[in-house]
Amino acid sequence: MFRRIIGVAAACLLATTGLTAQNAAISPDNASFVTEQAALSAPGVGHIAWSPDGETLAAATAGGVLLFDARRWDAPPVLLGQASPTVDLAYSPDGETLAAVTGSTIRLWDVVNQREIGSLTGSAPIAFSTDGHRLAYTSGSSLVLFDLETQAITGLADSHSDRITDIAFSPAGSMVSTTSLDNTLRFWDDVTGEPFGFQRSRRRPLLANDISPNGALIVSGGRGGVLRLLNVAVTTESTFTIRPREDITSVEFNPETGVVLFSSGNRAGIWDTSLGDVVAIYSAGDAPLLQAAFNPRGDIIATASLDGVIRLWWAG
Repeated sequence: MFRRIIGVAAACLLATTGLTAQNAAISPDNASFVTEQAALSAPGVGHIAWSPDGETLAAATAGGVLLFDARRWDAPPVLLGQASPTVDLAYSPDGETLAAVTGSTIRLWDVVNQREIGSLTGSAPIAFSTDGHRLAYTSGSSLVLFDLETQAITGLADSHSDRITDIAFSPAGSMVSTTSLDNTLRFWDDVTGEPFGFQRSRRRPLLANDISPNGALIVSGGRGGVLRLLNVAVTTESTFTIRPREDITSVEFNPETGVVLFSSGNRAGIWDTSLGDVVAIYSAGDAPLLQAAFNPRGDIIATASLDGVIRLWWAG
């Protein structure tokens, strides 16, 4: 196994053999074989997002949006637009548009031609609806649903009493979920923002959430290292506490196998929700992890940490 950090301005420093080979999606059967395979330099990285085809990894950094070519990790990243501090980003489902948040401005980019095609006022976090018609963002403690075709707000959900920390649309459609520092997970109609229900955490703010591929489950995580799994239909919840009890900064379902990827402290891990147990833990250096994300095939993990390094993991 080899590992080398690839600088922003570096040329071909790392052999590409095996970097783009398709492996089996990460599951309880192979999670223990996943190791760190490469690392990329991204100073000031705060958020990462895979393109829907898995060929690009975008990073929101203090120096702007960097686009890494997943077919050639050794290639220098492309800077999208100007070097403006960016805190969040999201791809449209068709992969043609990238939304990026700079301050209180959300800029929309034509990814193919690398040109700005629009902007609106709003704050992170952001997410595209499953059909790509709407962009969700926040305004204060409210969730805003904005129709990109009509350029109009279709829904405003204002039940949270504190900052929204994460937004997730159901892959099955019809629902969007949010977590907040007010200790609640709430779920809404993904067009109108009409409330469907909520779940309250005991004393602990929630920092991240995601919805399962079939739309039946919502996983959330927050302060104190507690993972929560909500069955939406019957509103039953199971929990798992990570030791040591460090904040859960991101959660994500594998699109193929349904296991949950999470980041906590300087570690990422795989939670098998069917068994209710963590089946693998990956240590990612000394700096705290900000996020861990599966690629669309579910066979590669990218992690972003406070030391400005993006690490890539798969079963080698």
